[in-house]
Amino acid sequence: MASNLGSVGLGIETEEDYRELVDGALARVSEEIACPPGLYAVTCYDHGGELWVHLATGDDGFVIDGVTPFHRTENVIPLRIDELGQHDDDNPFEGRCYAWVGNEDHPFSCELVDYAVHAATETPLQARLAVIGLAHSVTGFEDEAAFTAAQDGEMTFAPNFFIPTGLFAPEDDEAPTGSDRSMVWFAGTVRKIAEHRGRTAYRQISVESLAATYDVFAEADIVTGPVVVGGIVEVSCRLFGRLLDSDAKGRA
Repeated sequence: MASNLGSVGLGIETEEDYRELVDGALARVSEEIACPPGLYAVTCYDHGGELWVHLATGDDGFVIDGVTPFHRTENVIPLRIDELGQHDDDNPFEGRCYAWVGNEDHPFSCELVDYAVHAATETPLQARLAVIGLAHSVTGFEDEAAFTAAQDGEMTFAPNFFIPTGLFAPEDDEAPTGSDRSMVWFAGTVRKIAEHRGRTAYRQISVESLAATYDVFAEADIVTGPVVVGGIVEVSCRLFGRLLDSDAKGRA
């Protein structure tokens, strides 16, 4: 089963593994980012993975409130953020943006690893976001013809379709909440492939889809079919991003 930590080479199996991961990260912090609830302690690993530890301000110092995985990426997406928000299950460091990609080509939701830094920002705003996808499933096809031939339903999809599934409620069901709002299902052309190893092995697949290119990170055992440069992949993933710059103003 896919995990967000495993997707960036930080896979764990036990609670002891988790404690070891967090303790090790805090022993070699690369960057500290202050925010109203406390501090993001960011550890950047040589393989490109990152662990953002949420340190809440307590009476006797900082208390670990949670973690978020991320990964170094060169893919930056311009977008218009219409809303910043949280769900009841989020801790004060967690939240997401609801935005339009490119020239309002399509909407999406994205988990913000630095949400608490920007929570008081006025919206709407124009921004640039470093965005990655942490995969739940990846299916590869040698080319567009193979992708088209594999579709056996009444509805067929273009090889660069993008559906922000987390923003829609299935029929007779409640809408997704929390980080599930940032789930997407899309296809696109593979531009780059890289193999990495941290605590665990994982794969980086750069995918050009509708209006943007995404770096998708996946544990090796969830990738099926041929994944080749120039081929097509179909991906289900959760989007994570870091806000790089914007025309934002703070709320009073």
